[in-house]
Amino acid sequence: MSSLCQTRESCESSEEAASSIAQANLESSGIIRAAIGASIAIALVGFLVLLLAIPFPDVIFIPSFGATATLIFMCPGSPYAQPWPAIGGNAMAASIGVLIATAVHIPILNVALSVGLTLISISLSRAFHPPAGAVAVTAAMSGDVGFTHGFLFVIVPVTVGMSLIVVVRALLARVTGDRYPRQLSCRRLRQG
Repeated sequence: MSSLCQTRESCESSEEAASSIAQANLESSGIIRAAIGASIAIALVGFLVLLLAIPFPDVIFIPSFGATATLIFMCPGSPYAQPWPAIGGNAMAASIGVLIATAVHIPILNVALSVGLTLISISLSRAFHPPAGAVAVTAAMSGDVGFTHGFLFVIVPVTVGMSLIVVVRALLARVTGDRYPRQLSCRRLRQG
């Protein structure tokens, strides 16, 4: 069975690396920096969405933003926490969810198709980001809000929100001397 990193061993190595990074953060003041950074990022997303006055007053935050912030701030070396998977994976998931919600009017089928198609999309595009599945569910459950309003959801809060979270993490890395974003190790593992 093929995977995002092409081999099971390379994905396990990536997961081990992410785990060791998270463990290192737990053993140092990194957890405080990560918590502060994630809190600032989430607050900025909320303020930005309110300022932009999107047509979805009930959707200031998407629950998966918390999962994304946790990955990006606690496991910055994980392949799932890099900018392309975080921004691209979530944008694809939102787009798929909106398209399915617009075309299919059976809620259970909306969610099932959205998650399945999102997994295919983010895997093929190398934008694998686990919280994207929740973004697909959120978009699919929104119902048929119309094509234009649906795609505004893809832009704000999803794409703009994810971009802001990534920018805050990159700024935190500059201040603290961390490395973010990082190169994905899957490429090197396939060559070696």
